[in-house]
Amino acid sequence: MTGALTVSFTRRRGRADQVHVTRGDMTTTSWEFPSYGDALPHDLVHLVVEEGLDLTDGFWGLIDQGAYVVMVGDQAVLTRDGVPLAQRPDTDFTGLRRAEEAVAILGPQPHLEQSGKIILARVDPGSFATPDLPGTARRLGFQLPQSTTSDRVDTIHTRLRDLARRWRDVEDGTITLTWHRASTSGR
Repeated sequence: MTGALTVSFTRRRGRADQVHVTRGDMTTTSWEFPSYGDALPHDLVHLVVEEGLDLTDGFWGLIDQGAYVVMVGDQAVLTRDGVPLAQRPDTDFTGLRRAEEAVAILGPQPHLEQSGKIILARVDPGSFATPDLPGTARRLGFQLPQSTTSDRVDTIHTRLRDLARRWRDVEDGTITLTWHRASTSGR
């Protein structure tokens, strides 16, 4: 890839939100997804985390390499040439799994509330603090990329908090981000 990946996330209150992508090779793709309301779209969190940790072979790396997103119900399915990547034996999902694990730990964190015998998990759209990253990763059975440093985590969380404020303030509008892929993956 020679150029940067540019992604526009469009909030459309009362209907599905949208992503439009211009890949490094200047090809484009777009998809709609069910609204997350005031919470940041999951794919936007992926972009910030993957860029912040130099994960070049995660979700956005696959998109930049020509994968497409097709929504099946409320589930995103990655495809290439009309075939789901999960059905292609040549697809390596190691980077995607690593990115999903990093997003699970560094993205919005749920707060558990007990109501009688029921425990509810509520997500504050602007809550990105993970006090014990290594402990959380261990409990979940995840391995954080080697590129995960406290400075990078602070930078990621600061950027996510800023974007969360911007997303909440958007009525019907767009946030555009550009990602210059690093040359190596943060493994």
